[in-house]
Amino acid sequence: MSEPSRLPPQVQTSFRAVVHAEVGGGYWAEVPELPGCFTQGVTLDEVYQNLAEAIACHLDVDTTAVRISLLEMASGS
Repeated sequence: MSEPSRLPPQVQTSFRAVVHAEVGGGYWAEVPELPGCFTQGVTLDEVYQNLAEAIACHLDVDTTAVRISLLEMASGS
């Protein structure tokens, strides 16, 4: 497996995520700045942990290169 890429200094590394509650329990989250970047989890803690991995995979970087700056609950969640 290849090494994850390093982000150029001008690339955003801090992201806002919108969390949605599932009717049957659990949550899913999206990163509006990265279309197609989603994750899910049973608890909010799990969603938060999964977000760093989802963003890192989306950008092909190491998880230590990203930070979740805001978890926002979607309206109606």
